Amino acid sequence: MMAIALVRSRANTLLLVGLATFVLVLGYLVVSSLVKRSAPVFDPTPIGVVRSPTPSGVDTLTVDARDERRWRFVDLGRGVVMASSEAPAWDLTIRRHDIGASGAIADAGAVPFEAVRRAPAGTYIATSGGRDTVNAAIRRWYLYGMLSHLLEPNGHVYVVRTRAGQHIKLEILSYYCRGLEGGCLTFRYATIPPP
Repeated sequence: MMAIALVRSRANTLLLVGLATFVLVLGYLVVSSLVKRSAPVFDPTPIGVVRSPTPSGVDTLTVDARDERRWRFVDLGRGVVMASSEAPAWDLTIRRHDIGASGAIADAGAVPFEAVRRAPAGTYIATSGGRDTVNAAIRRWYLYGMLSHLLEPNGHVYVVRTRAGQHIKLEILSYYCRGLEGGCLTFRYATIPPP
């Protein structure tokens, strides 16, 4: 009799734990559906339009990389989003949330954009090719919002070393177009002296 009572007690405990887990998951789903989703949104920079340099030397580009089958290419030196890689010089390639470089990228860390005045002397990582072309230095540029289900920039500044040897710092500002449609990667950037 004692054994049967012990088995029933454990079964009741497991049932209560399972019910509590179910209620917590259900509560999470309800709360996450009620959270107002908001993120900075930007209109894509037109393809092929060369941007005039700004007096501060800092500029912003929004790359429309919503098509998961097509890479978009960026020439940071001229401040232009290109239609294809056939152009003579490109520095970044972007598809959805993946970013690659023709040169290499270093993660300068979670520091203010203005604080990076000179390129770091640390390790610059080249982009690995293959099915998922990506650069490991900038692979995790985002944080995933568990309640909002949005990608948010992680606050890091990255330094791109171009094929021509130029160093350009960049900070990702947003991943969204109007209507919170993902795939419009917006970043600010500026040329900085080498290490």
